[in-house]
Amino acid sequence: METAAMLPPGLGLRRERDELPARVARLATEEQVRALAEDFNDRVRAFWRRPQESRWSPVPGLADVEALVAGWRQARPPVPPTVEALPPAQPRRRLFGAFRRRT
Repeated sequence: METAAMLPPGLGLRRERDELPARVARLATEEQVRALAEDFNDRVRAFWRRPQESRWSPVPGLADVEALVAGWRQARPPVPPTVEALPPAQPRRRLFGAFRRRT
């Protein structure tokens, strides 16, 4: 059973914020990284607007979108340089014909 499901909403959001860099590392594009971070921030803002059960409830913070994107870029392998198209190879001439034994 997943223990994150048993956490209070504020602690669950804090844990999710702590796991964001690992989730971001698996994404393919910068747009996906930004969308994930903005979705998380929207859910945190919605949590802030709800009345809390206790004044001691943990309050999660927003994710730093730009820091997540910068970390994602840094973890990506460098883009390989483009390879220019080489001209087609010329067929090799066979030099053996002149030196073949005649029987």
